[in-house]
Amino acid sequence: MQRYIDELHLLHAIRLAVLATDTDGVITFANEAAAEAYAADVALLLGHDVHELLASGPVAARPFDLAAVLAGETWRGDLSVRRPAGDTFLAAVSATAVRDREGGVVGAVVVAEDMTEIREAEGLAAASEQRLRLAHEAAQLGSWHWDMATGITVWDEQLEAIYGMPPGGFDGTFEAWEATLHPDDHDEVMSVVQEALTARSSYVLHNRMAWPDGTLRWFEV
Repeated sequence: MQRYIDELHLLHAIRLAVLATDTDGVITFANEAAAEAYAADVALLLGHDVHELLASGPVAARPFDLAAVLAGETWRGDLSVRRPAGDTFLAAVSATAVRDREGGVVGAVVVAEDMTEIREAEGLAAASEQRLRLAHEAAQLGSWHWDMATGITVWDEQLEAIYGMPPGGFDGTFEAWEATLHPDDHDEVMSVVQEALTARSSYVLHNRMAWPDGTLRWFEV
């Protein structure tokens, strides 16, 4: 009995919305986080058909399939979850079968996490990245990222093209970029970079490099 009480306390302490259903999909348990997420008292959620809440909207790659869950499959996906009041929110949902001591399936547990703000932020970030990419292409600019801890340097395809390389032609090392520097500019450029690292400041480089075809080019970085 004490173990059962402890497990109930644990389920209520979890900040994910947890629902349990019988084999017909009728909700038999809801934790406090579920009441908060679905904006409904626990008592109001009990007795609902779980399919009434897990609507299949345009975000769902496939509809929620309780039959597959009861057959032993773990279901995961994004769903437009409908609250009893009628409004919806975007949630990452997972569902697994619940078995009794003999191994028979007696229902399912459905866990949902409200992803509305996270997905909106991801969408905004993707749109911002797309705008930046288009701006770079229009201005013929490239971008790069240097992880000083690992030495890994990532270039976009536009930057590789600026350096006369095919897509994927840059090997991702700082030494490979350093090797592109004109010998007469090398020491000055590396001195500027080192000073910026020491002072934790930005820097602007003006230097020459030779394209693979031998053409001499001026760069501002």
